Amino acid sequence: PDGPCDHVAEARGSFVTLAGRLEGTLPTILHGGNLFLMTTVAEISVAVKRLPKRELARFRKWFAEYDAAVWDRQIEADLKAGKLDSLIREARSDHRAGRTKPL
Repeated sequence: PDGPCDHVAEARGSFVTLAGRLEGTLPTILHGGNLFLMTTVAEISVAVKRLPKRELARFRKWFAEYDAAVWDRQIEADLKAGKLDSLIREARSDHRAGRTKPL
């Protein structure tokens, strides 16, 4: 299991797969043999605050990776749509004019 929701849980005597890593589904929790979808930030916040330290660390790692992937997809979409073209031209012009420093 990679993410905090990638596991199999026992619910009412049958196994239910909680899948999706939150990307394709809503966060799901098992409590008292019932499955609940967390649909608001408030519900997710409460659940995160209740996580044991080890699970919180797993969640933080997963969320950082998830957030970075979302950011990467947005940048790629903006680049393909031409939304960054003027910034790229400006950066290249500044570099050609000697207004940049090596990183």
